[in-house]
Amino acid sequence: MWFDAEGHRLPAPNFPGYDTLGTLETIQKTGYSYSWFILTQGIIEREFALSGSEQNPDLTEQNIKKFIEAVVLPGAPDPV
Repeated sequence: MWFDAEGHRLPAPNFPGYDTLGTLETIQKTGYSYSWFILTQGIIEREFALSGSEQNPDLTEQNIKKFIEAVVLPGAPDPV
């Protein structure tokens, strides 16, 4: 679930991976530059393993071996 800085759920279609620019615009209109993204352990393992952002240093450090292990083995990336 995705919430703005004051705890209000973001309205559709502000979903992860759907319309990133639209979602960023929605978040900025709240007057805050951040939001809250609530995930389960299972979603974290699935989504962040493939993330190219700062949540996955295996990709940002271009460590292919660690990236493949992160995708195949259970558990969330270290920063989580």
